[in-house]
Amino acid sequence: MRRLMSVTLAGVLWTAAAWAQTENLAKNPGFEVVDEAQKMPKDWQVAVWSSDAPTGKAAVELAEGGRTGKFAAKVRWFEGSKNVVFWPALTREIKGAGKFRLSFWFKGPNTVTVYASGYTQDTARKDVDYVHSKQAQASETWQQTVFEFQTSANAQTFNVFLRVNGDGVLFDDVSLEEIKAK
Repeated sequence: MRRLMSVTLAGVLWTAAAWAQTENLAKNPGFEVVDEAQKMPKDWQVAVWSSDAPTGKAAVELAEGGRTGKFAAKVRWFEGSKNVVFWPALTREIKGAGKFRLSFWFKGPNTVTVYASGYTQDTARKDVDYVHSKQAQASETWQQTVFEFQTSANAQTFNVFLRVNGDGVLFDDVSLEEIKAK
């Protein structure tokens, strides 16, 4: 009888845990799928955003030794501003107000800081929300950042950005989830 109760309880807990999970909206969150033509993680982009963006140069390389898989994404900065953004290639469509959670793991030189931004637009492509997480200093061990943000009622599209001030940081295990009201 105890064995049957233990198995039943384990089944109930597993079912509850599986049901509580939400969909990860980030494609290729562990950077394991490679775009062979670009030699970088598939479904991701990189750019330099700042006053010297036209002359800035940055790249993303695949680095072995990911936190959970074979690869991590290594953001490299070569010249111009050190404000490098790395983001999923597809803008997400949403219908108005919502709450989202972005989490990611990172490590790198302790001279580098990272943070995240959430950016929304309305149907006329006019900017609605532009929010930022706190900056975190990298270290040689993996750290996690979790950033929750709210979108406005007139928001129709959004994107998220992993931002880097410096060179050589590794990102892995990105998760973007909509937080559903209970």
